Parts: sequence; C-alpha cells; structure tokens
Amino acid sequence: MRALASCILVCLCLSTFAQEPLRVGIIKFKSEEKVKETFTPLFQYVADKMGRTLELEIVKDDDLGFHLINHDYDIGLFTVFPYLKTKSDFPELHVFATHTVNNQDFYNGSILVKKTSGIVDLHHLENGQFLFVKPTSTSGFKYPKGIFNENDLDVDDDFFTYDFTYDHNASLDSLINETVDGIAINQSYFESRDDIDKNDYIELANYKVPYHAYVLSPEVTKPEEEQIHKILFNAHKDPKAKKIFKNPLNVTSVIPEDDNYYNIIRRYLRITRVKPALNLDIHPWGKAKEELSGDSDLLQLMTSKIRLGLQSSGRFSTDEYTNQKFFEKVTMNLYQVGKEVYHYQVLLNDILIDEGEDIPVGELVGYLPRKIKDDILRNIPIRGNLYFNGKDWFLTYGKHDGINLEDYEFVFNPETASSFILKGSDVSKLTEVNTHFANDPKFKKEMPVLVNYRPEKEVTIELDDPTAVDTYNIFSAAFWKTNYWDKLGIMFAVIGALISGIVGRYIQSKKKARFKDLLYRTNELIKEYVNGHYEMEAKIIEQKEYISALLDKGTINENQFLILKNRIADVQNLMDGVEPHEIKLTEDQKNEIEEIVRDNKITEKEFLQIMNILKKRP
Repeated sequence: MRALASCILVCLCLSTFAQEPLRVGIIKFKSEEKVKETFTPLFQYVADKMGRTLELEIVKDDDLGFHLINHDYDIGLFTVFPYLKTKSDFPELHVFATHTVNNQDFYNGSILVKKTSGIVDLHHLENGQFLFVKPTSTSGFKYPKGIFNENDLDVDDDFFTYDFTYDHNASLDSLINETVDGIAINQSYFESRDDIDKNDYIELANYKVPYHAYVLSPEVTKPEEEQIHKILFNAHKDPKAKKIFKNPLNVTSVIPEDDNYYNIIRRYLRITRVKPALNLDIHPWGKAKEELSGDSDLLQLMTSKIRLGLQSSGRFSTDEYTNQKFFEKVTMNLYQVGKEVYHYQVLLNDILIDEGEDIPVGELVGYLPRKIKDDILRNIPIRGNLYFNGKDWFLTYGKHDGINLEDYEFVFNPETASSFILKGSDVSKLTEVNTHFANDPKFKKEMPVLVNYRPEKEVTIELDDPTAVDTYNIFSAAFWKTNYWDKLGIMFAVIGALISGIVGRYIQSKKKARFKDLLYRTNELIKEYVNGHYEMEAKIIEQKEYISALLDKGTINENQFLILKNRIADVQNLMDGVEPHEIKLTEDQKNEIEEIVRDNKITEKEFLQIMNILKKRP
C-alpha cells in the first residue's frame, strides 16, 4: 500500500513539473496528409530532444501571426505571402530559418511561351491569352504578376486576358496544344515532362522563389530559442534522424535564414525591402579602458553618435541579430597613446578598414563619430543589377535603402575592363524603391551595379604635428643637440609647463565637472517634455542662448558646445509635431520613465534610455 502511495506521489510530481508541450502551427500549402507526414516527425524529434511532448496543428493563413504573438504556438511555419502579410501586421515577428527541398533553399518559376509563337518579350503578350495556376500560387500567380508589374504591364488592364487552371500540368498542356500564348508555372513541372522537347519553348522570365518562413513566438525564452536552433540546424547530420528527411515533400534540412531572404519577393510586390542589420561594438583597451570607464558618459555619447549617424544614413535596419550571417560586424578599438590623446582602429567583419593616431579626447565625440560613420558606409557598398522594363533602365534600390543623389556613385560592370561610373546627376528619377537612369548604349540587362558612398565633403580634422614635441623632450637626442641658452630656455619652459599642467589639470577637472553638470541640466529638457510641460519652446531657446553665452566666455569649448547643441536638437526632433499632452505611453513605459527620473538627475545612459522608450511609443 505504501509503495502504491509512493508511486502515485511520484506520478503527481512528474505531472506537476512536466514541461509545457512544444506547440507548432503550420499553414496548409499541400494536402494536410503530406504536411503532417513531413513535419510531424521533424518536430517530434525536436520535442524529444527538449524533453517535451509535441502538439502540431494546421492553422489558417490569417491566424498564425496572432497566435504566435499570444504564445499559443512556440513555432510557426508560414508560406511566403502569408508571412509577408503577417510581418506587416506584427513587425516584431522574425524569421529564424527556412528549409531546403532536394538540398536547395529556393525553387524556380518560369514564364514560358512556344518558340513558334514568335513571342520573345513580355510586352508581346499584350492582347494575347495567358494562364496562371491559381490566385494563391506563389510561382504560378503572385510572383509572375509582380514581374509583369515591374515591366509596366498590369495584367488587370483590358489588353491582357488571363485565366486560372488550378494545376501546373494543365497550364503546360494548354501551352503544348497552343490554345494559349503563355503560362507561368513552377519550373520543376516543365523539367519533369519527358513527353516534350524543351528546345521548343522560350523562357521569358525565370524567378527564384524562397521556401517557408520558420518563426518563433517572441515569448520563447532565449535558452529555449538557442536549443531549438541547435536541434533543427543539426537534425540532418544525425544518423538517427535520417528517416525524418525521407518525406513526401522532399524536405532535406532546416537552415538559418532571416528576413532578408524574402527581399527578392518584396521587390516584385513593390514592398520596401528589409535593410541589413549592423552590430557595433566599441572596445577601449588598457589605459583607455581605465580612463574612459571613469567617464562612461563620454563613451556612451560616442557610441550613441555613431549609431545615430548610421541610422540617419537610411542604410541599416535597427533589428539586432545574434547570427553573424545576418549582420555586418563593426568593431572599434581605442588605445590611449598620450595624455588625453587616443589611437583608434575600425574593423569591418574583423578586417581593418581604418585607423588614426593622436586624436584629442574632445574629438572622440566630435570628429571621430562622423569619420567612423563615413568609413563604414564607404566599405559596405550596395550590390545590385540593372534591369529594363521596355521603357526605363533601373536599379531596384532607392531612397528607402539610403541612396541619395549627392553622396552616391554608381559603378557599372565593376571589377572588369568595361566598368564605367555614373554620378547622381546621371539619375533620371529616384523613387522609394528604384533608381532610374537615362538610356545609355553601354547598358545591358542584368549588368552588375555597385552603389558606392562617395560624399563630396570629407570629414577632416587638423591635428597637431607630433614631431614638434621632440625638441622639448629633455630625454630626446634633439634636445641635447640644441645650444646652452636654448637648453636653459627649454628647461625653464618644461618646468613652467609642468606647473602650468598641474594647475591646468585642476582647472580642467573643474571645467569637466561643470560641463557634465551642464549636460545633465540639458538632459532635464527630456524630463520636462515627458512630464507634459507646455513651455518647452521657451526653455529650449533659453538653454540655447545660455550655452552660446558660455562658449563666448570660454567656459566651454567648441566640442562641448556641439555636444550640448546636438543634445537640444535630439529633444527638439523628438517633440516636433507632438504636444506633451499627446504623448501615448504604455503603463510599463510610464513606470520605467518615472523610475529613471526619480533622482532628479538624468545621466547620458538614462537620457538614451528615455529616448529609446519615447521612440517606441505606440
């Protein structure tokens, strides 16, 4: 009896402490039977490895994003277009993987015509008969429709007649029998037909179609996320999991991917593409670490100015990715080489792209952030191809991608003997998603194009000549080569400089403390704003006049003046068009801000925290 009680107790404990099941939602894209036969063994494998049970369900297109946000599922599998729609509704959802089919991470679609038709261009299909597969088909309707649109052909206009067959092979049979002029299908159906001579057909367009988007619920914990990644990405290497990858849909592995994977689809839908992410890491070393750790505000401000400069370029996403495949890695090393003088190195993906010597401490937040921003932009060009739609030559990158006509040049056929460069003045039209060029006899379809950041105005600074110090160094050979009176004069100068340095250091520390206090008081403007005070304009004008007066008196230097001026501009930009009483914050955001401002002093770190909260307000 006691043994039975113990057994029951153990069972109760096990059920109490059992982990939540691994819940997976999948949008139906083939028969439910094939979908479950393919993905149930895969996710059962993941659940077993995690010590959990599996719950797998087929979900409607429109519902999966909502359920992931609410953590009704841990993992969601989307087909391409439902994912793109869901991403616009729930931007916080991120792709972390896709799968391969027959070891490829995409499949091809084709727009086909018969060679005997005489049709050699998409525009020749005007006033003809065309077949798509079905309205929900990626390769058989949505993608090719986008290609027609990019070539200024609207399939819904009167000149274009089309229908749906609801079967790829049925569309192909109609083209074989010459009852239609053209079709759009998944290319694999065409390649698998042994009853036709492939040379009898012309492919007017070929397009790569990405596979499914694997998305995690934002509520999945970081350790769980890492565990799921590791298991899924290594499953195809596990001999015990071989039978999983013998499935009806020929899925052969799961691989890391991110949202950029779907940019090719966005292009044809005229949806703005997702930008690459950037990971910025600043490392002070040795003495620089000791010196700057005592002035963390300066390091915070420097990091913030570099980030804001790159963000304002329009080139990079603000999303953060942990997998290095999905971001450009920027590392900056700082070394102290003299009293308040620094040496810096900038590395892009661990390759040195710039370094500089003898940078005064004041320029760490003045000249240097602008210089580093330019270094990074110069070394990360945009790569694309030239396209022709029957009327215009264009590149599928535009204002949304950070391109402007003043700072960028376009290199056609780069790294070849036939390369040539066009400037912004050669651009006929710049839109949000495209850059159009006037006709040029050298243009060819699909020609590679490199878009380089080449601003006319260089970021420069006049630095002291370090060699000028040598004759005043009593330990240098140059000093002892001077005559007696020069040596005597230099020694008096050195002693005077030492006394002056000690006094100056004391005065400088006082000035530094005064400046920090002034910066904190300038930061108070953000508190006034979030507290809903209405006299902000007057306060900003008053603060501007005050710091200008301090500059005239010499109480603050020009670099400190610029720091304060930029800080006021940050606040002013934030409040433009939004009155204090119109600020909408969640309760959590309000509580977070109240906690930050409680001690009536706003440091640099706290200022940046408040700015980030206000930028994310609903």
